[in-house]
Amino acid sequence: MTASLPPNGQAPMPMPENLWGDRWQFVRLGAEDLEFRLLERSIPIRQISSLARPSEQSIPGDGLIPGVVIEAGDRAMGLARWVSAQQPTGLMAINRDLGALMLMTKGDRWILATYQDDAVREAATAFEALKQASRGIHFLLIQPDDTGITYSGLWLLR
Repeated sequence: MTASLPPNGQAPMPMPENLWGDRWQFVRLGAEDLEFRLLERSIPIRQISSLARPSEQSIPGDGLIPGVVIEAGDRAMGLARWVSAQQPTGLMAINRDLGALMLMTKGDRWILATYQDDAVREAATAFEALKQASRGIHFLLIQPDDTGITYSGLWLLR
């Protein structure tokens, strides 16, 4: 899988080191769980396009929606603010010698994480395949920890 350069011709940039999360992972949620549970939560920073809602795209409630969850500890709110300022348009997983998870914006690409592990490569391939199967709908969720109690930012992307 390859990615083209954005219109300005710039190569991907690494995100600021002071915002790196502690852990991240590819995940998937049922469309109904995403739309009627997660999207209804009170999350301080959020970008939810109606065109990205599974119900608006006739995706059945049991259809799977891929996403990425980043746990960032006490940096979670700062990371969420930074992502929001970039005005994200999507996430892309690229498998090469060094795999990369990229945040796409209208004019830039930001490297959120890199990986070489075979299991992560498989998850990245599954993420991209599921993104196509879900008509491009996917999400990014930033949280301080894995308790599921507090979230800092949510972007529903397409």
